[in-house]
Amino acid sequence: MSNTPTPLPPPEAAPLTPVEKFLTLFVPLFLLITLAGIITCIQHLNSLFDWIVFIIALPVAWAMSDVITGITHWALDTYGSEETPYLGYVLIKPFRMHHEHPTYMVQFDDAPTIANSAAGATPLQLIAWYVATLGGWWSIIALLFMIAFFGAVATNLFHKWSHMDTPPAFAKALQRCHLILTVEHHDLHHISPHKTAYCITNGWMNPLLDTIHFWRAMEFVLGKLGLHPHEQKKV
Repeated sequence: MSNTPTPLPPPEAAPLTPVEKFLTLFVPLFLLITLAGIITCIQHLNSLFDWIVFIIALPVAWAMSDVITGITHWALDTYGSEETPYLGYVLIKPFRMHHEHPTYMVQFDDAPTIANSAAGATPLQLIAWYVATLGGWWSIIALLFMIAFFGAVATNLFHKWSHMDTPPAFAKALQRCHLILTVEHHDLHHISPHKTAYCITNGWMNPLLDTIHFWRAMEFVLGKLGLHPHEQKKV
């Protein structure tokens, strides 16, 4: 259980809209495509060397997922506003509201929690599956991206479990092994002004990216290009 206090009790979750219910259909589709793609990759492993590269690729892909979610999280926390067309309501508002109501997301079932991500990643996973059929190094490259996309989609579940008083037993086991985001690690992001520890698949990349001031460097570079952070409400 997180030691970070919730400033305000979370509002009651609204019923799913028809569009949100439709998007949940992408969750089993995404999972089936991911499974089929990984099986395809394994079928193209023809030597011991291929298997060694395959095994090495798994943690690399999991770290890639952490970076993907970190960049997404940082961008939605830092740029735009709730009034930004489409992205404002669908993505930016939930991310920023989460700082005020960290436990709001635990009210949702698992499928709605990852539905938006699954819908967005399904076309990418289809492309990766096709690349996997090409064999050779293409299959290894496809595996990297399929695992990374899977982790990125599943991250909202990992995130939700880090805010639950009693997450599922298997989630606790994964947290103890540091394979997914832990409560203690995610607490670092919930310290105002919420400008560190953006990576939320497993948090592996946060120590490195925070130490080298990666996020502030990105903001500096984008600022030079005319894109400046949105002033956020501090909680």
